[in-house]
Amino acid sequence: MLNGVPVEPDMTATVRRSMNYSDNQVLGKQQEEDLLWTDARRDAAEQIVRRLAYLKVPAAGPAGAQSVKPDAVTQP
Repeated sequence: MLNGVPVEPDMTATVRRSMNYSDNQVLGKQQEEDLLWTDARRDAAEQIVRRLAYLKVPAAGPAGAQSVKPDAVTQP
């Protein structure tokens, strides 16, 4: 967001992995699952970084320090 306005529409990163299961091959399945989850997270992060690298940010307003603090804070 830039000044409260979305720069681009929402994006979704989708990652799919297949995990086969067999009662005959139980040993090592937890390690395989951990590796698949780690690889899926890394793949999703890389997708997000690639997409962020290609975003076109509109020209910024006046130069200078800008606060990310909201203008008005409402309290219940």
